[in-house]
Amino acid sequence: MSSQQRGQGHNGSGEALQQVSLIIDSDPGVVLALVLALALPHVTVKAITLTFGNTELAHAFSNVARTFNVLHAHLSSSSSSSAPTSFKARFSHSLGEGAPSIELAKGASGPIGGKKFTAGYFHGKDGLSGVSKDARFPAQPVPAPLKATDEPAHKVILKHLRDNPPGTIRIAAIGPVSNLALAFQEDPVTFARVAGISVMGGALDVPGNTSPLSEFNFYADPWAARALIVDAPKHPVLANGDNALGWRRLPIDLLSLDITSKHLVPFGRLCSGQGPLGDFMATILKRPRQVTNSFAPAGRDFDASIDDMFVAHDPIAVAHACFCSSSGSASRNASSKETRSYASQNRSEFDGEWSMQVRRFGIECEGELTRGCCVVDRRASVKSAQGNVDPKDASLGKDEELDEDQKRPDTREGDVHMVEQSPGCAWFSNVFCDALGV
Repeated sequence: MSSQQRGQGHNGSGEALQQVSLIIDSDPGVVLALVLALALPHVTVKAITLTFGNTELAHAFSNVARTFNVLHAHLSSSSSSSAPTSFKARFSHSLGEGAPSIELAKGASGPIGGKKFTAGYFHGKDGLSGVSKDARFPAQPVPAPLKATDEPAHKVILKHLRDNPPGTIRIAAIGPVSNLALAFQEDPVTFARVAGISVMGGALDVPGNTSPLSEFNFYADPWAARALIVDAPKHPVLANGDNALGWRRLPIDLLSLDITSKHLVPFGRLCSGQGPLGDFMATILKRPRQVTNSFAPAGRDFDASIDDMFVAHDPIAVAHACFCSSSGSASRNASSKETRSYASQNRSEFDGEWSMQVRRFGIECEGELTRGCCVVDRRASVKSAQGNVDPKDASLGKDEELDEDQKRPDTREGDVHMVEQSPGCAWFSNVFCDALGV
């Protein structure tokens, strides 16, 4: 990781946060996770690469441009109450004069296998509750520091990994991971230069949110998720450690529904802002809020403290990419120091630190009812990540060789770091809302 430090990113004692160079691979959809990354003084967003998912590619592109236009309008607002000096200072490094350019690239328009699905049912056709029809929030022109490119998203990812030292670029993947799978398949050596990948996806020990068993990002492209988690470690570049960082599997930290669903922020707070950004947030959250509120169980009164809550799936994954060290780090103590620094600086409640557990599972691609399901083998008799003996590996003797149709079927499984704990829901809520100015 680069030793360059930003003057604004420090704790109370003046100790600087380690700078993070970040690629955000996204399917916007709700764009608040992008705003969070842009607001963090120790983070430099190198590129925003787009994929299908919450909406179609064309809308995703317009939604990012629209968000940057809103931020510029908000920061230029003459109303000190809507854009106070502290808020403007927070974005000076990312949106101010001389800010480094951020490449904006379109990528996968559908999954690398199977039928295409999007989440218009939750986010609206344009991914932002119909904001594309609202003249208050134009998508044109594409404002600086965004730099639109015709280069495919997966090639842009590879370019940044190639042009920077190994272990200096992190990726926050908050949509279907199609672009990442394409990048690995095209150039696994270069892709393995990545410092860490924070993936929002999957559901292991909780129900799904798109089907009874499956989370949307894995449901939208289970083939891509399988390519990165299950198949990639078998490639010689990883299997033999023939890469610059010696990875044996990709440095993926999985933020599944098991952890993201715990990070709730009141819709009322998010929709309470003033000025252009406040109006924008209230508008784009309208449909997700309505759908979420509709999930309130019948038979009791509506309780806003329970039923009117924004589930911050994507923002907590971006927070992880910005504050937690990569999977292959010699120590995770650095992540604790980074998180404590920012939490202390913002007087946020700090409940703990990031913690991970290695989990092994397969990803169902073809099932009519189970597409995108993370299949965890819970049988005590089968080898687990702790190394118990697998009966299928036991010798049957030379005179008991089995035919292929008599053998136990192989399970296509992969190991991944699953994030089990964040520094705390209160910590996250305060960091997130502070970035949004609410």
